[in-house]
Amino acid sequence: MKKIVLTVMLLTGMSAGLSAAEFEENQKACDAGDASICSNLGIMYAEGTGVKQDYSKAVEFYGKACDAGSAFGCFRLGSMYYTENGEKQDYGKVAKLFGKACDGGYAEGCATLGFMYGAGQGVKQDDSKALELQGKACADGFAAECNNLGYMYREGAGVKQDYSTAAEFFSKACDGGDAEGCYNLGYIYYEGAKQDYSKAVKLFTRVCDGDNGSSHGSYGCYHLGDMYRKGQGVKQDNDKAVKFYTKACHGGVLHACSNLGSRNASKHSKKNSSRNLRHFPFVCYENKSGGNIDNTLYQGCVRSSEKCTSVGKFHFGKYPNNLQAHEAFERCSKGNR
Repeated sequence: MKKIVLTVMLLTGMSAGLSAAEFEENQKACDAGDASICSNLGIMYAEGTGVKQDYSKAVEFYGKACDAGSAFGCFRLGSMYYTENGEKQDYGKVAKLFGKACDGGYAEGCATLGFMYGAGQGVKQDDSKALELQGKACADGFAAECNNLGYMYREGAGVKQDYSTAAEFFSKACDGGDAEGCYNLGYIYYEGAKQDYSKAVKLFTRVCDGDNGSSHGSYGCYHLGDMYRKGQGVKQDNDKAVKFYTKACHGGVLHACSNLGSRNASKHSKKNSSRNLRHFPFVCYENKSGGNIDNTLYQGCVRSSEKCTSVGKFHFGKYPNNLQAHEAFERCSKGNR
């Protein structure tokens, strides 16, 4: 059936490419009350997938989906009013639509409505109601909201600080596939009140292995580098430390790039030790910093007008060994060349 083809194409991000007859068939299915088809037609017009982008048409089809009982359609319609895409911004209407989405079991509707109660957008400001809705979103499987709740309890933001409760929410987020939740839980085990290096290693490994360019993935690799360098929760291994620092450095974690050039991370590495000595300016060679490194991040003598490649040559050209180079940029970081 063509309406099934439409659904699959939208879910996989493909251009619908439906013929005029097929498109008309789907419109008829929507008019007959098929809420999922109405929602998908709304997506097509909102995103310009297979049709000319038309926010007014998107609002029309999302409205039909919502009226037909689609919680997702209500959420998408509310989002259109929230962002002023096709309609004048109307927080009161948005709150009602997100409420319908939440009542219909769409967890993200609960989360965004909770945010609105916290901010007092379209509803009377109510922290208790906000927390209730955020909790419902997490319980209904919205992993990102579990992570948000974990953050709130960890930092004591709007709630009493409670590391145990924070860990519970981060764990739910992680179990739900939220990589940031895994990282945050790992960090609690790494440096928080529930220190457990073995658990931290497992969680940091999970986010590092699954890194897709996200900051938490790169920082997971960075912390693994530290833990292998220090032997925290794992057998001390400088080669593995270099491996994880390198991946973190590729991800833009400048401290990892600095550590790659330090004596602690690479002096005793048995493989390619001479190459490891050059990893200090690695971030520049990989074009991750635009040619300059922030000198506040323990990067040696870098100033805004200096190219980091020249700094690398200065340190690893002037000084004959890693220890002297390391001592040189130690002095430099304190303002003494």
